Amino acid sequence: MVCPGCGIEAVGGANYCDVCGRKLTETAAEQKIISAPAGIARMIAAAALDLLIVFLVSLFFYGILHVKSTPALIAGFLTVYMFYFSFFLFYCGQTMGNMLFKTRVIGGNNGSPAFFEIISRVLVFIIGLLSVFGVLMAVFREDKKGLHDIISGTEIVSIC
Repeated sequence: MVCPGCGIEAVGGANYCDVCGRKLTETAAEQKIISAPAGIARMIAAAALDLLIVFLVSLFFYGILHVKSTPALIAGFLTVYMFYFSFFLFYCGQTMGNMLFKTRVIGGNNGSPAFFEIISRVLVFIIGLLSVFGVLMAVFREDKKGLHDIISGTEIVSIC
């Protein structure tokens, strides 16, 4: 049986997924339905929430460490950003923003994204965000993929 949460093949007879901890269901009707692609408004809202969380966590660490130099602030933000997105995408397939807005990142195999897909997505997203072009691509493309999705081979889908 395939876990509806992370897409990993579960060991026979298990009630919960060993990878993400979600309850395994017996019938396809009980499993979450995935449709592609997610709406652009949901993707933007999820990304905005995630960036707000990263910003707030970064501010917390800046206060504790009394960071005052601009390069250190930028390096700290990028470190928190990389850890936040990599951790949640690797272990859950979705960030907190994705969870709230019922979207999920899938890899090229239509399951959880592989480690390389996650790292390339996270790195290219920040470049696309800074240039605006990479993110705006998702608004105008029919498949709603931004530059980070195209390069990493990932996609954001809606989950019910």
